[in-house]
Amino acid sequence: MRQLHKAVLSPTAQAPSVPNIWPALAARGISFRVGEVSMIAGRPSTGKSMVALNLAYRAKVPTLYVSADSHMATQSIRLMSIITGKDQKEMEELLTTDRKRASDLLRSEPHLRWDWTSNPRAELIEELVEAHAEMFSNGPTMLIVDNLTDVMRDPGDEWGKQFLLDMKFLARKWELAAVILHHMSLSRPHQPGTVPPLEAIQGKTAETPALVLSVTTQDGWLGIGAVKNRYGLMDSHGQTVDWFAYEPARAWIGESERAGGP
Repeated sequence: MRQLHKAVLSPTAQAPSVPNIWPALAARGISFRVGEVSMIAGRPSTGKSMVALNLAYRAKVPTLYVSADSHMATQSIRLMSIITGKDQKEMEELLTTDRKRASDLLRSEPHLRWDWTSNPRAELIEELVEAHAEMFSNGPTMLIVDNLTDVMRDPGDEWGKQFLLDMKFLARKWELAAVILHHMSLSRPHQPGTVPPLEAIQGKTAETPALVLSVTTQDGWLGIGAVKNRYGLMDSHGQTVDWFAYEPARAWIGESERAGGP
């Protein structure tokens, strides 16, 4: 039990955010905050993992990436494409023909640590955070779990609501930003120029996250909209969207956004 006037003197009271890599989103008060759970959601193959990987790479903060959905080779190829700006096919060939060169490229990003358990439990993820703290004297600044449908859940936790609460506890305990990827329902259509609305999240799991970003792709553009945001602007209907140039072959998301949609 603490008094609030003393609690605010603690460095952790500032609720710092992970460095925001997209100025357009920062202008809307969109940030991944330490001590909170955030969610990146979208339909299958619409850029969720690309957004998360670009965030992990560009933020340059100690990050633990639990990649339950994508294989080690897949993530290695994507990350090498981001690093070099070259096509994933070329990076896949490099991974096959010159593993030393591939290893050297990936070695250049020491702030990223990985786990590829295909169905991790919350307990395992906390063990990984503890191991990070033991190795580097501090826990990670950011934890990314890709994605919610792949985590091992207890009976009765059909959609992972308890898992999200566990991640919120972990975020507060270790002062990290927890970013969870999740699917949007295919049965909820959305209009061109918009992103799927908040109500399209599978399992109605939007209660716990402080931030929910909805992601979609259209005509070579990637759209990101905050359909829930406790700290800034939001539009639960998904009609307020920032559009970024997008080349999935290079795992590239453009630095400059396009107003008004594709």
